[in-house]
Amino acid sequence: MKALPMRVGESQSRTQRSRFTVMEYIAIAVMICAIAFGFNAFVADAEPAHAERATATVSYTVQLGDSLWGIAQQVSDGAEDVSEVVHTIATMNHLPNATIIAGQQLQVPIIEQ
Repeated sequence: MKALPMRVGESQSRTQRSRFTVMEYIAIAVMICAIAFGFNAFVADAEPAHAERATATVSYTVQLGDSLWGIAQQVSDGAEDVSEVVHTIATMNHLPNATIIAGQQLQVPIIEQ
């Protein structure tokens, strides 16, 4: 069987062109992930705005029916973003999530006004 002559510009087979396209997609996906993880690390390192004003902590015993949000609202001076205070309390107490139980001791920031 005689090989067909190649046209100008047809130096790669269809499979090779497809592989190159797949490699491009993989490279783009890797770059997007690197950017996303880098941005996430940058945001995670940022301190909440009220962290500068939180100079001391107080120990708080969780009561039945308490939530991190409710505790953060009590601690917040009204000008603070309650979600940032929740994050601060969770970080200070090494909480993996927002689940707290009655009787648990938490360190809570005292936010100076």
